[in-house]
Amino acid sequence: MTASTAFPTIFSILSSSQPISSSWTGSFNVSFAFTSGVKAKFACSAAKAFQIKGYVKKANTVTFSFKSELAKIEEDAPSESQKDVLNFTYWRWLLATLINIKVTIGKQRNVLDWKPRRADLFADSFSHEQIIDNIYMQRNSIKIYEIDATGKASLATIMNLLQETCINHFKFLGLFDDSVHSYPKIHRGDLTFVLLKMHVHVEHYPSWGDVLEVNTWFRHHTKLSMARDWHIRNLKTGQSMIRATSILALMDKTTRKLSKIPDEIKVELEPHYKETTFILNEDSRKFPKLNIETADYIIDGLNPQWADLDYNMHVNNAKYIRWVFEGIPMSMLETHEMSSMVLEFRKECRIGDVLQSLTALSSVSSNSSSESNIMCRHLLQLKSGPTLVKGLTTWRQSVAPLT
Repeated sequence: MTASTAFPTIFSILSSSQPISSSWTGSFNVSFAFTSGVKAKFACSAAKAFQIKGYVKKANTVTFSFKSELAKIEEDAPSESQKDVLNFTYWRWLLATLINIKVTIGKQRNVLDWKPRRADLFADSFSHEQIIDNIYMQRNSIKIYEIDATGKASLATIMNLLQETCINHFKFLGLFDDSVHSYPKIHRGDLTFVLLKMHVHVEHYPSWGDVLEVNTWFRHHTKLSMARDWHIRNLKTGQSMIRATSILALMDKTTRKLSKIPDEIKVELEPHYKETTFILNEDSRKFPKLNIETADYIIDGLNPQWADLDYNMHVNNAKYIRWVFEGIPMSMLETHEMSSMVLEFRKECRIGDVLQSLTALSSVSSNSSSESNIMCRHLLQLKSGPTLVKGLTTWRQSVAPLT
């Protein structure tokens, strides 16, 4: 019996009852679609005329018990009209209470039956790891704090995602321990990987809640370096979102200089190499010379903070993005989005350094449309002169500009 059919039945039973006495108790059952083990309690009293309580006894059954204590009147023998008034008051409040209980049960049912409309929003940040044919695959969902003013994943988010999957790949293979400070298996704790060059091409920017499948693999490059590639797709649609390739090398943490890859490390890495071509054609363009005289925008006084450092005690690669783009005018950020980026890392940056960001803009034609893209040359250097990062970025018209 459902709640909608149960209540009229109850009312018909009550209405056919004999006039109540000054003390009367009773009980009745109401069938309702409730989850087993869930308890709900109801209580009501009115003018000291009666009390009613209810609870979920078991699955699909709601049991109510009620007790009435009529207000005492001065006369020992009330008249028939007084009895009618008391009976009317009793049933009126009982009816109101039962209706209130029905509404409350309906609300609790809605709570119990609630399911998230976007189950993907509750997915773990990094889960479903696996390796197939030396390609490491991992899923990641874009969080609300990882998007920018456009509602899309920020460039810093993309760089962090690439870096995170790289480290997770090594950990999955057992080459890194939980501290990610060094190679534990080969007893060479003085060596760590550093990024030399990064090439990123963004086909589509992920939005909040998108679940991405990140594929990454690494391969041999030179005696001093190795290459790593990424391909990011939308898990739901299969659409290609981002492709990236990078060059990494080993650095001696004591001397802070690049080190040749030792033979014992090669033995560890070679079984996991994915021998294939770059997912992006290697960008061999030379970085045009950029200095204070040729720059369109110059930002001075940039200072690394403690939160900008990584476990190697130098500025994290993803942090450079913010400083490199400091020189891009706001009017351009509101109407354009970055489509490709090539960064070349030359020198470490630490706390206490004072940085300078230089940017020069130029228009370039697009083969796929009549619109012109914007190319930017970037230079991030110490105030004292040494170069930290050189970069080239290409910007296309935004699909939904902010202005």
